[in-house]
Amino acid sequence: MGSKRLGSERLWDKWGWTNRRLQFCRRGIVRPGPKQFRKLGWKQRVWADLHRQQRNRLEKGHAVNFSRIVMNNLLVPIVALYLFAACLFAQNPPLTADPYTPRGRTRSPDGHYEWRVRKAPTIRYELIDIATENAIATVNAYYPDPDEMNIRYANAAGFYWNPDCSVVALDELNRRRAGYLYFFALQGGRVTVRRADRLTPIPKTEEGRLVVDPGWISPTKIGIRLAAQYAGSVPTSKFYVIDFSNPDVPQVQPAK
Repeated sequence: MGSKRLGSERLWDKWGWTNRRLQFCRRGIVRPGPKQFRKLGWKQRVWADLHRQQRNRLEKGHAVNFSRIVMNNLLVPIVALYLFAACLFAQNPPLTADPYTPRGRTRSPDGHYEWRVRKAPTIRYELIDIATENAIATVNAYYPDPDEMNIRYANAAGFYWNPDCSVVALDELNRRRAGYLYFFALQGGRVTVRRADRLTPIPKTEEGRLVVDPGWISPTKIGIRLAAQYAGSVPTSKFYVIDFSNPDVPQVQPAK
């Protein structure tokens, strides 16, 4: 009797110790509820724990993969939308270039005229007759105060000549929709200056800007773009063509 009792105690100690070991190992894997402990035996519990461990890994793997898919599917359209909206917002020059790089050509194709940026007493643009070194046209910069940033801004203006050098567009750098677009018509030694927003009025908007885009499409026609944002709306763009066949009366029409 004693030996059986001793044997049962040893057996109980053995299984009790084993059960405690299993419970200790189980804590590192998963923590099922107390009802599951009472319902399952220790052998079934070990199998269930191992099964839960594998399922958790799969669930984590699927969760990571799903997160990556969601991020990839959302991030690309967001970036594309941002770049698209930025382009519509009259960014000139393009975002991929140095925004303070001069655009176009300061000297006319025939070599008779040249644009120069003066820095004192105020910042201004001068069209110079190279033969006489005289300024035949002058306009002030949008930011005329001669500080370092404004000078850098003025030096980034764009100058676009038509093939016969009868008309040249001066497109100031667009900095937060600031700056002007000018047209200079050269006829018989005299120059007529027109601002683009006088030819194509900008509607009352929160922000608006006329820029050269895409440029000269024929010897007498130039394409421009109006980028505007109305309060509470997304940026929009409208394209126009200005015809300088008659420089005294330029004709503006929507681009087709």
